[in-house]
Amino acid sequence: MRTQTRLYDQVYRYLTHGSEFVDKRHCQVLSWMVTALLSCLNLNQSRWEPYVESRAEQAQSYQRRWHRFLCNGRVQV
Repeated sequence: MRTQTRLYDQVYRYLTHGSEFVDKRHCQVLSWMVTALLSCLNLNQSRWEPYVESRAEQAQSYQRRWHRFLCNGRVQV
């Protein structure tokens, strides 16, 4: 997990540098999504679970998190 954490830190810094995010949680979720995607090289969101630090214990929790983020009207994806 150490490598993913370092990658997450770099992605998070890149995304927040010079940006005006209203809600930092949006940037955190996006950073975890990018980190997981780069780490596992797979678009299947259920495969991202091992690459994300979270209190969630079930794959459905991760998938709901991604779904809420992508469907959020305040986030333009």
